Amino acid sequence: MTGIKERTGYSRSRWLFLQLPVFVFLCLLFVPAVRNGFTNTGMRWLYILAFSFSAGFSATPVFAAIARKFNIMDFPDARKVHAQATPLLGGGGVFLALIGAVALNGIYSPAILRILLGSAILFIVGTVDDIREVRVRYKMAAQFFATIFVMSG
Repeated sequence: MTGIKERTGYSRSRWLFLQLPVFVFLCLLFVPAVRNGFTNTGMRWLYILAFSFSAGFSATPVFAAIARKFNIMDFPDARKVHAQATPLLGGGGVFLALIGAVALNGIYSPAILRILLGSAILFIVGTVDDIREVRVRYKMAAQFFATIFVMSG
C-alpha cells in the first residue's frame, strides 16, 4: 500500500490544506441563510454549482478510501498510462453531489428528473464496471438508452 504522497503527489498536510477549506465551505452552504441569500439575489444556479463542486470534491476521497478498502482499483498494465494502482468509484462522489444539489434545492421538474434517472443508469453501469468488467456493448447500450431517455423528455 502506498502513502498519500505517492498516490496524489501531495503530503498528508498539503492534502488536508486543500480538502479542509472546501469542506468548511460545503458546511456553510447548508446554512439556510446562505442558501436563501443565493436564492433571493437570483443566483440559485451559482449556489447549485458551488454545492455540487464542494460536495463532489469532499466526497471523492471518501469513495477513494472505500475503493482501497475493498480493493476496487485500476491496476497498471501494458495498456495503462498510470504507474500506481488507482482507486475507482470516483463517480460515486460526483453522483451524490448531483443528487444532493437537486434535493437540497427542490428542483423537481420532469426534465431534471429525466436527467437524474439517466445519470442513475450511467452511475449504476459505471459502478458495476468498476467492480467487475462490463462488456463494451452493454456499456454502450446503457449510454445510448440513457441518452435517448433524457432527450425524449
